[in-house]
Amino acid sequence: MKRHSWSALVFVAALLACSALAQTNDSNVFPLLTIRGETLTNAIIWTVTPSYAVIYHRSGARRVPLADLPEFLQARYGYDPAKAQAFDAAEQERQKADAAKLQQVRLALEKAQREADWPEWRGPHRNGSGVSSVPLASSWPADGPRKIWVTTALPAGGASSPAIADGRVYVHIHSGVAKLDTIACLDEASGATLWRRDFDVPCRTGHDASATPCITKGCCLVMGARLCYCLDALNGTVFWMSKKGDYSTDPSLTGSNEAICSSVAVVSDVAVILAGTVFGYDFATGALLWQAPDPLGYARGASTPVPLSDDRIIYGGREQLNCLQAKTGKILWKLPGAGARLYAYAITPVISNDILLALSNGQLRAFDLGSATPRELWHMLYGDPYSTPAADAECCYMIDPGFTYTDGVGHSNGAGRYAVVCRDLRTGRVLWQTPIPESKYTSPILVSGKVFVLTDAAHEIKMLDARDGRVLASTPVAACNWSSPSVAHGKLFVRIHHGVACYDLRPQL
Repeated sequence: MKRHSWSALVFVAALLACSALAQTNDSNVFPLLTIRGETLTNAIIWTVTPSYAVIYHRSGARRVPLADLPEFLQARYGYDPAKAQAFDAAEQERQKADAAKLQQVRLALEKAQREADWPEWRGPHRNGSGVSSVPLASSWPADGPRKIWVTTALPAGGASSPAIADGRVYVHIHSGVAKLDTIACLDEASGATLWRRDFDVPCRTGHDASATPCITKGCCLVMGARLCYCLDALNGTVFWMSKKGDYSTDPSLTGSNEAICSSVAVVSDVAVILAGTVFGYDFATGALLWQAPDPLGYARGASTPVPLSDDRIIYGGREQLNCLQAKTGKILWKLPGAGARLYAYAITPVISNDILLALSNGQLRAFDLGSATPRELWHMLYGDPYSTPAADAECCYMIDPGFTYTDGVGHSNGAGRYAVVCRDLRTGRVLWQTPIPESKYTSPILVSGKVFVLTDAAHEIKMLDARDGRVLASTPVAACNWSSPSVAHGKLFVRIHHGVACYDLRPQL
């Protein structure tokens, strides 16, 4: 049906609806009505407010201020400029309130979607914890969970975790030999490659470390071996690449030509990266906003910054842990380390329920962030300088190798074997511990009451009950060492040689 036919139907419907009114009070129907020199044919005054009238006519409908109506209609409808102004002001407030409610709904939907995804390193809150949008099975078949898909079409190199957002899987691969950064986007349902971008690296790096992508606000941000890339998450179009900033201020980068593997964090429209020191880039343009001046804030490549609030960010350095203002890079407070240069604040800081977990010289320390100055709650020997704990509102979950590194030297803790340990987040008290095979360079994750650990000795994934540490299921996977698993939408994603594997964690019918 043509558009003008619809207009005619609307007019006829309005005319019929007014027929009863017109029979008893035809003063609202006008064969001809002139408004500010314009004549409307077959006009029907449908709605009248203190400020305006809605008029249907042969050409359509319009909202007309009462002040524009003829004087006899203004008198009929009791037009009062003061009342009209008050009505308009109240309507504007109602519109603002409605817009605010719609914005709250939109933000709530976006938050729910982001929390169901695994959009960056250590999940939606960067603390290793997430909630699956669908139930997870409490056991697996004898041959393990069903493999949904596997792709081996990507280059080898690095061990970044997959990032999952909006039905897509993002992975970053770095090859030191090929001097290449590769960023790929896969379809979550099938594993098909949706797009891939390759970037030349100007130098050969010492190893193939690679940072986990950060997917936010429609962008895919990746810290490559030497440059930060901001791409369109939908099609891989390059929005910007960092061109400023001295990534060679850290001796570990110049001495061994180490690849940078710190994941980008976005706070208050600032993209924050650790690369020798810490840098802040304008999220929209890639312009360098600031570079932290504190020489004691040098960060190890394996640590990543963590948002503390909408305008603050925490990152671990060699000798201290700093809290910065995201917009300016200004240091707001510092937590000193224990003097060790290699393993002080090596892991990614973990924040949950206003408690901060940070590693310092072989000791895991918990701080209360509820006051202006962080207050230490407890500390303990912690043996793995590369494994970041996971935390929820009550507990933290960590891999304990049974020895502690201080100044690069391993010291026995007395345990003598690897274990997953659950501690009370506020007191540090051990709630349970479960022995596992060797698991050196990976971090546990917590999803919907289940702890997932990737062991590099047995090349298997274990699922534990977060309440008591019982091993619920275990299955071999050909995952890359140094990688950590990701879970989203009832699926497990692991990095494998030349690709990614996806497993179904949902209950099987």
